[in-house]
Amino acid sequence: MADEKSLIKQPPDSIEQLEKENRKQCDFNEKVINSLEYPFYVVSVTDYKLVLCNKAAQKKGVSVGNYCYRVTHHRETPCTEEHHCPLLEVTKLKKSVITEHTHYDDTGKENFVEVHGDPVFDENGEVVQMIEYSIDITARKQAEEKLKAAYELLKQTQSQLIQSAKMASLGLLAGGVAHEVNNPLTGVLNNAQLLKMMLEQKNEIPPSDLMEYLEVITESAMRCKSIVSSLLDFAHVSKNTYVPLSINELVEKVENLVKNELNLQNIKIQKELSPNNYKILGDPQLILQVIFDIIVNAKWAVKKKFPSAGGLITLGTSYDQKTGNVCISISDNGIGIPEDNLDKIFEPFFTTKEVGEGTGLGLSIVYSIVKSHKGTIELQSQINQGTTFTIKIPKID
Repeated sequence: MADEKSLIKQPPDSIEQLEKENRKQCDFNEKVINSLEYPFYVVSVTDYKLVLCNKAAQKKGVSVGNYCYRVTHHRETPCTEEHHCPLLEVTKLKKSVITEHTHYDDTGKENFVEVHGDPVFDENGEVVQMIEYSIDITARKQAEEKLKAAYELLKQTQSQLIQSAKMASLGLLAGGVAHEVNNPLTGVLNNAQLLKMMLEQKNEIPPSDLMEYLEVITESAMRCKSIVSSLLDFAHVSKNTYVPLSINELVEKVENLVKNELNLQNIKIQKELSPNNYKILGDPQLILQVIFDIIVNAKWAVKKKFPSAGGLITLGTSYDQKTGNVCISISDNGIGIPEDNLDKIFEPFFTTKEVGEGTGLGLSIVYSIVKSHKGTIELQSQINQGTTFTIKIPKID
């Protein structure tokens, strides 16, 4: 008999025991949900009603039986597309979504929140509810706005700094440009006066002579126009507008501005331009500034080594097939840069010049401009041998 009784199955747990276990599980789930720091609630897809919410949500004015659009946006109708409703997105995509919203608490205070929505499916695979929790990102948004404003101010300040440096550069050019413009103007004036005198004396002017005088006047006037055009291109405020640019034309424009000034100081300038007219995408005023600033540094370096004569600055352009970059090189045979300073040369306010000879901002501005054009700038230098700056910017077709 004892063996027969042992074979009889024991009855399942009592209903009371099952209810006790269920209550224990529900209490545990509720404790987990209420332990969440963020507002957590479950929304019905059919009517937008809240069927569950934790204490963090209740503190924000959220309550079971209310409508999600009423408690988060103080509306009496479901949110429109302007709010990018996460419930509609979850229902449509049948997967979790993350969106940014503007929610309003029970006092009407505006808060920026990051809303996480997760679908709850029925046995047919249809979304019937959405689990939603939101993270207050108001402080982050405000910090982003402040950072954005600071960045815009920094860009504006940098633009003003570049323009200020450009105006200072024009001051350095003044003497050379004055001589450069004066020469062709003298040709215009002399030939015009000669023609005037011949007409006043009623002398007959052979057509060939007249054409020669007019050609000199035209050529001299075009020379003046070219110089003024280069000056205007250089002086214009940058619009941060990137357009296709010919590197050869850029180099020639700067050379057109500086060559007479360099000649006055017995510094030779030579060009080694690529026969192919390679182009880059860039801001013309900024690239002109880069080339000019490096030439100004090269001029200073060769004058330190050759106070009277012997200085040489070489401007070159080429194409690097391996990297797809267009290269602009500016070389000099000046005093060179000590090896210890090579890593510091592009730092703001770093300079080896004496007081009154420079601020140390020129090359830091150059570095910043080249970086903004997705380019790089390389430096090679040896004491008493000279320095070469190579600017590399991606080529465009």
